[in-house]
Amino acid sequence: MAMVVSAVVAFSSCNKDNGNDTGIPTGDGDPTITWESNPNFETQEITATGMDVKISVAAPAGISSFVVTIDSDALEGILQTNTIDFINPSGSTAGIVSMIVGADVTVKGATELNLDLSSLIPMILMATNEDSNHTFKLDVTDASGKTVSATAKFHRSAAEIPTTSQAE
Repeated sequence: MAMVVSAVVAFSSCNKDNGNDTGIPTGDGDPTITWESNPNFETQEITATGMDVKISVAAPAGISSFVVTIDSDALEGILQTNTIDFINPSGSTAGIVSMIVGADVTVKGATELNLDLSSLIPMILMATNEDSNHTFKLDVTDASGKTVSATAKFHRSAAEIPTTSQAE
């Protein structure tokens, strides 16, 4: 479950370093991170079904660094880390990276990566039943030194627990 939950964590929104929050490239060949169903990368309420979390990373010069930083108390406790390096994953995160990008995909040098976390995001619902925020910052650098950062923000509403009068 920890691997599935961490995959949930990994990707979901975009902010260019230059303040462009739409994922629109600022020049020819710039790396980009896009979320087609959420082009403005607004905070998403986590739901059990129907979430479209398909993230695309493009780096025409080739990816040289790809790190995801997790800010989620519930998930950090399960994962025992708050950072996943997609180029040089640690032993504990290698399986997560393989699951997210595919076992046969090499991240270093890739010019495009497609990530589909739609079926995994609801796993955060299983990690906590408290009102909570889950933020995942993606940092990508290409071979020419250009960078793009994306911040995926999710909100988990507290599970309603019926009072005695409501249960009757």
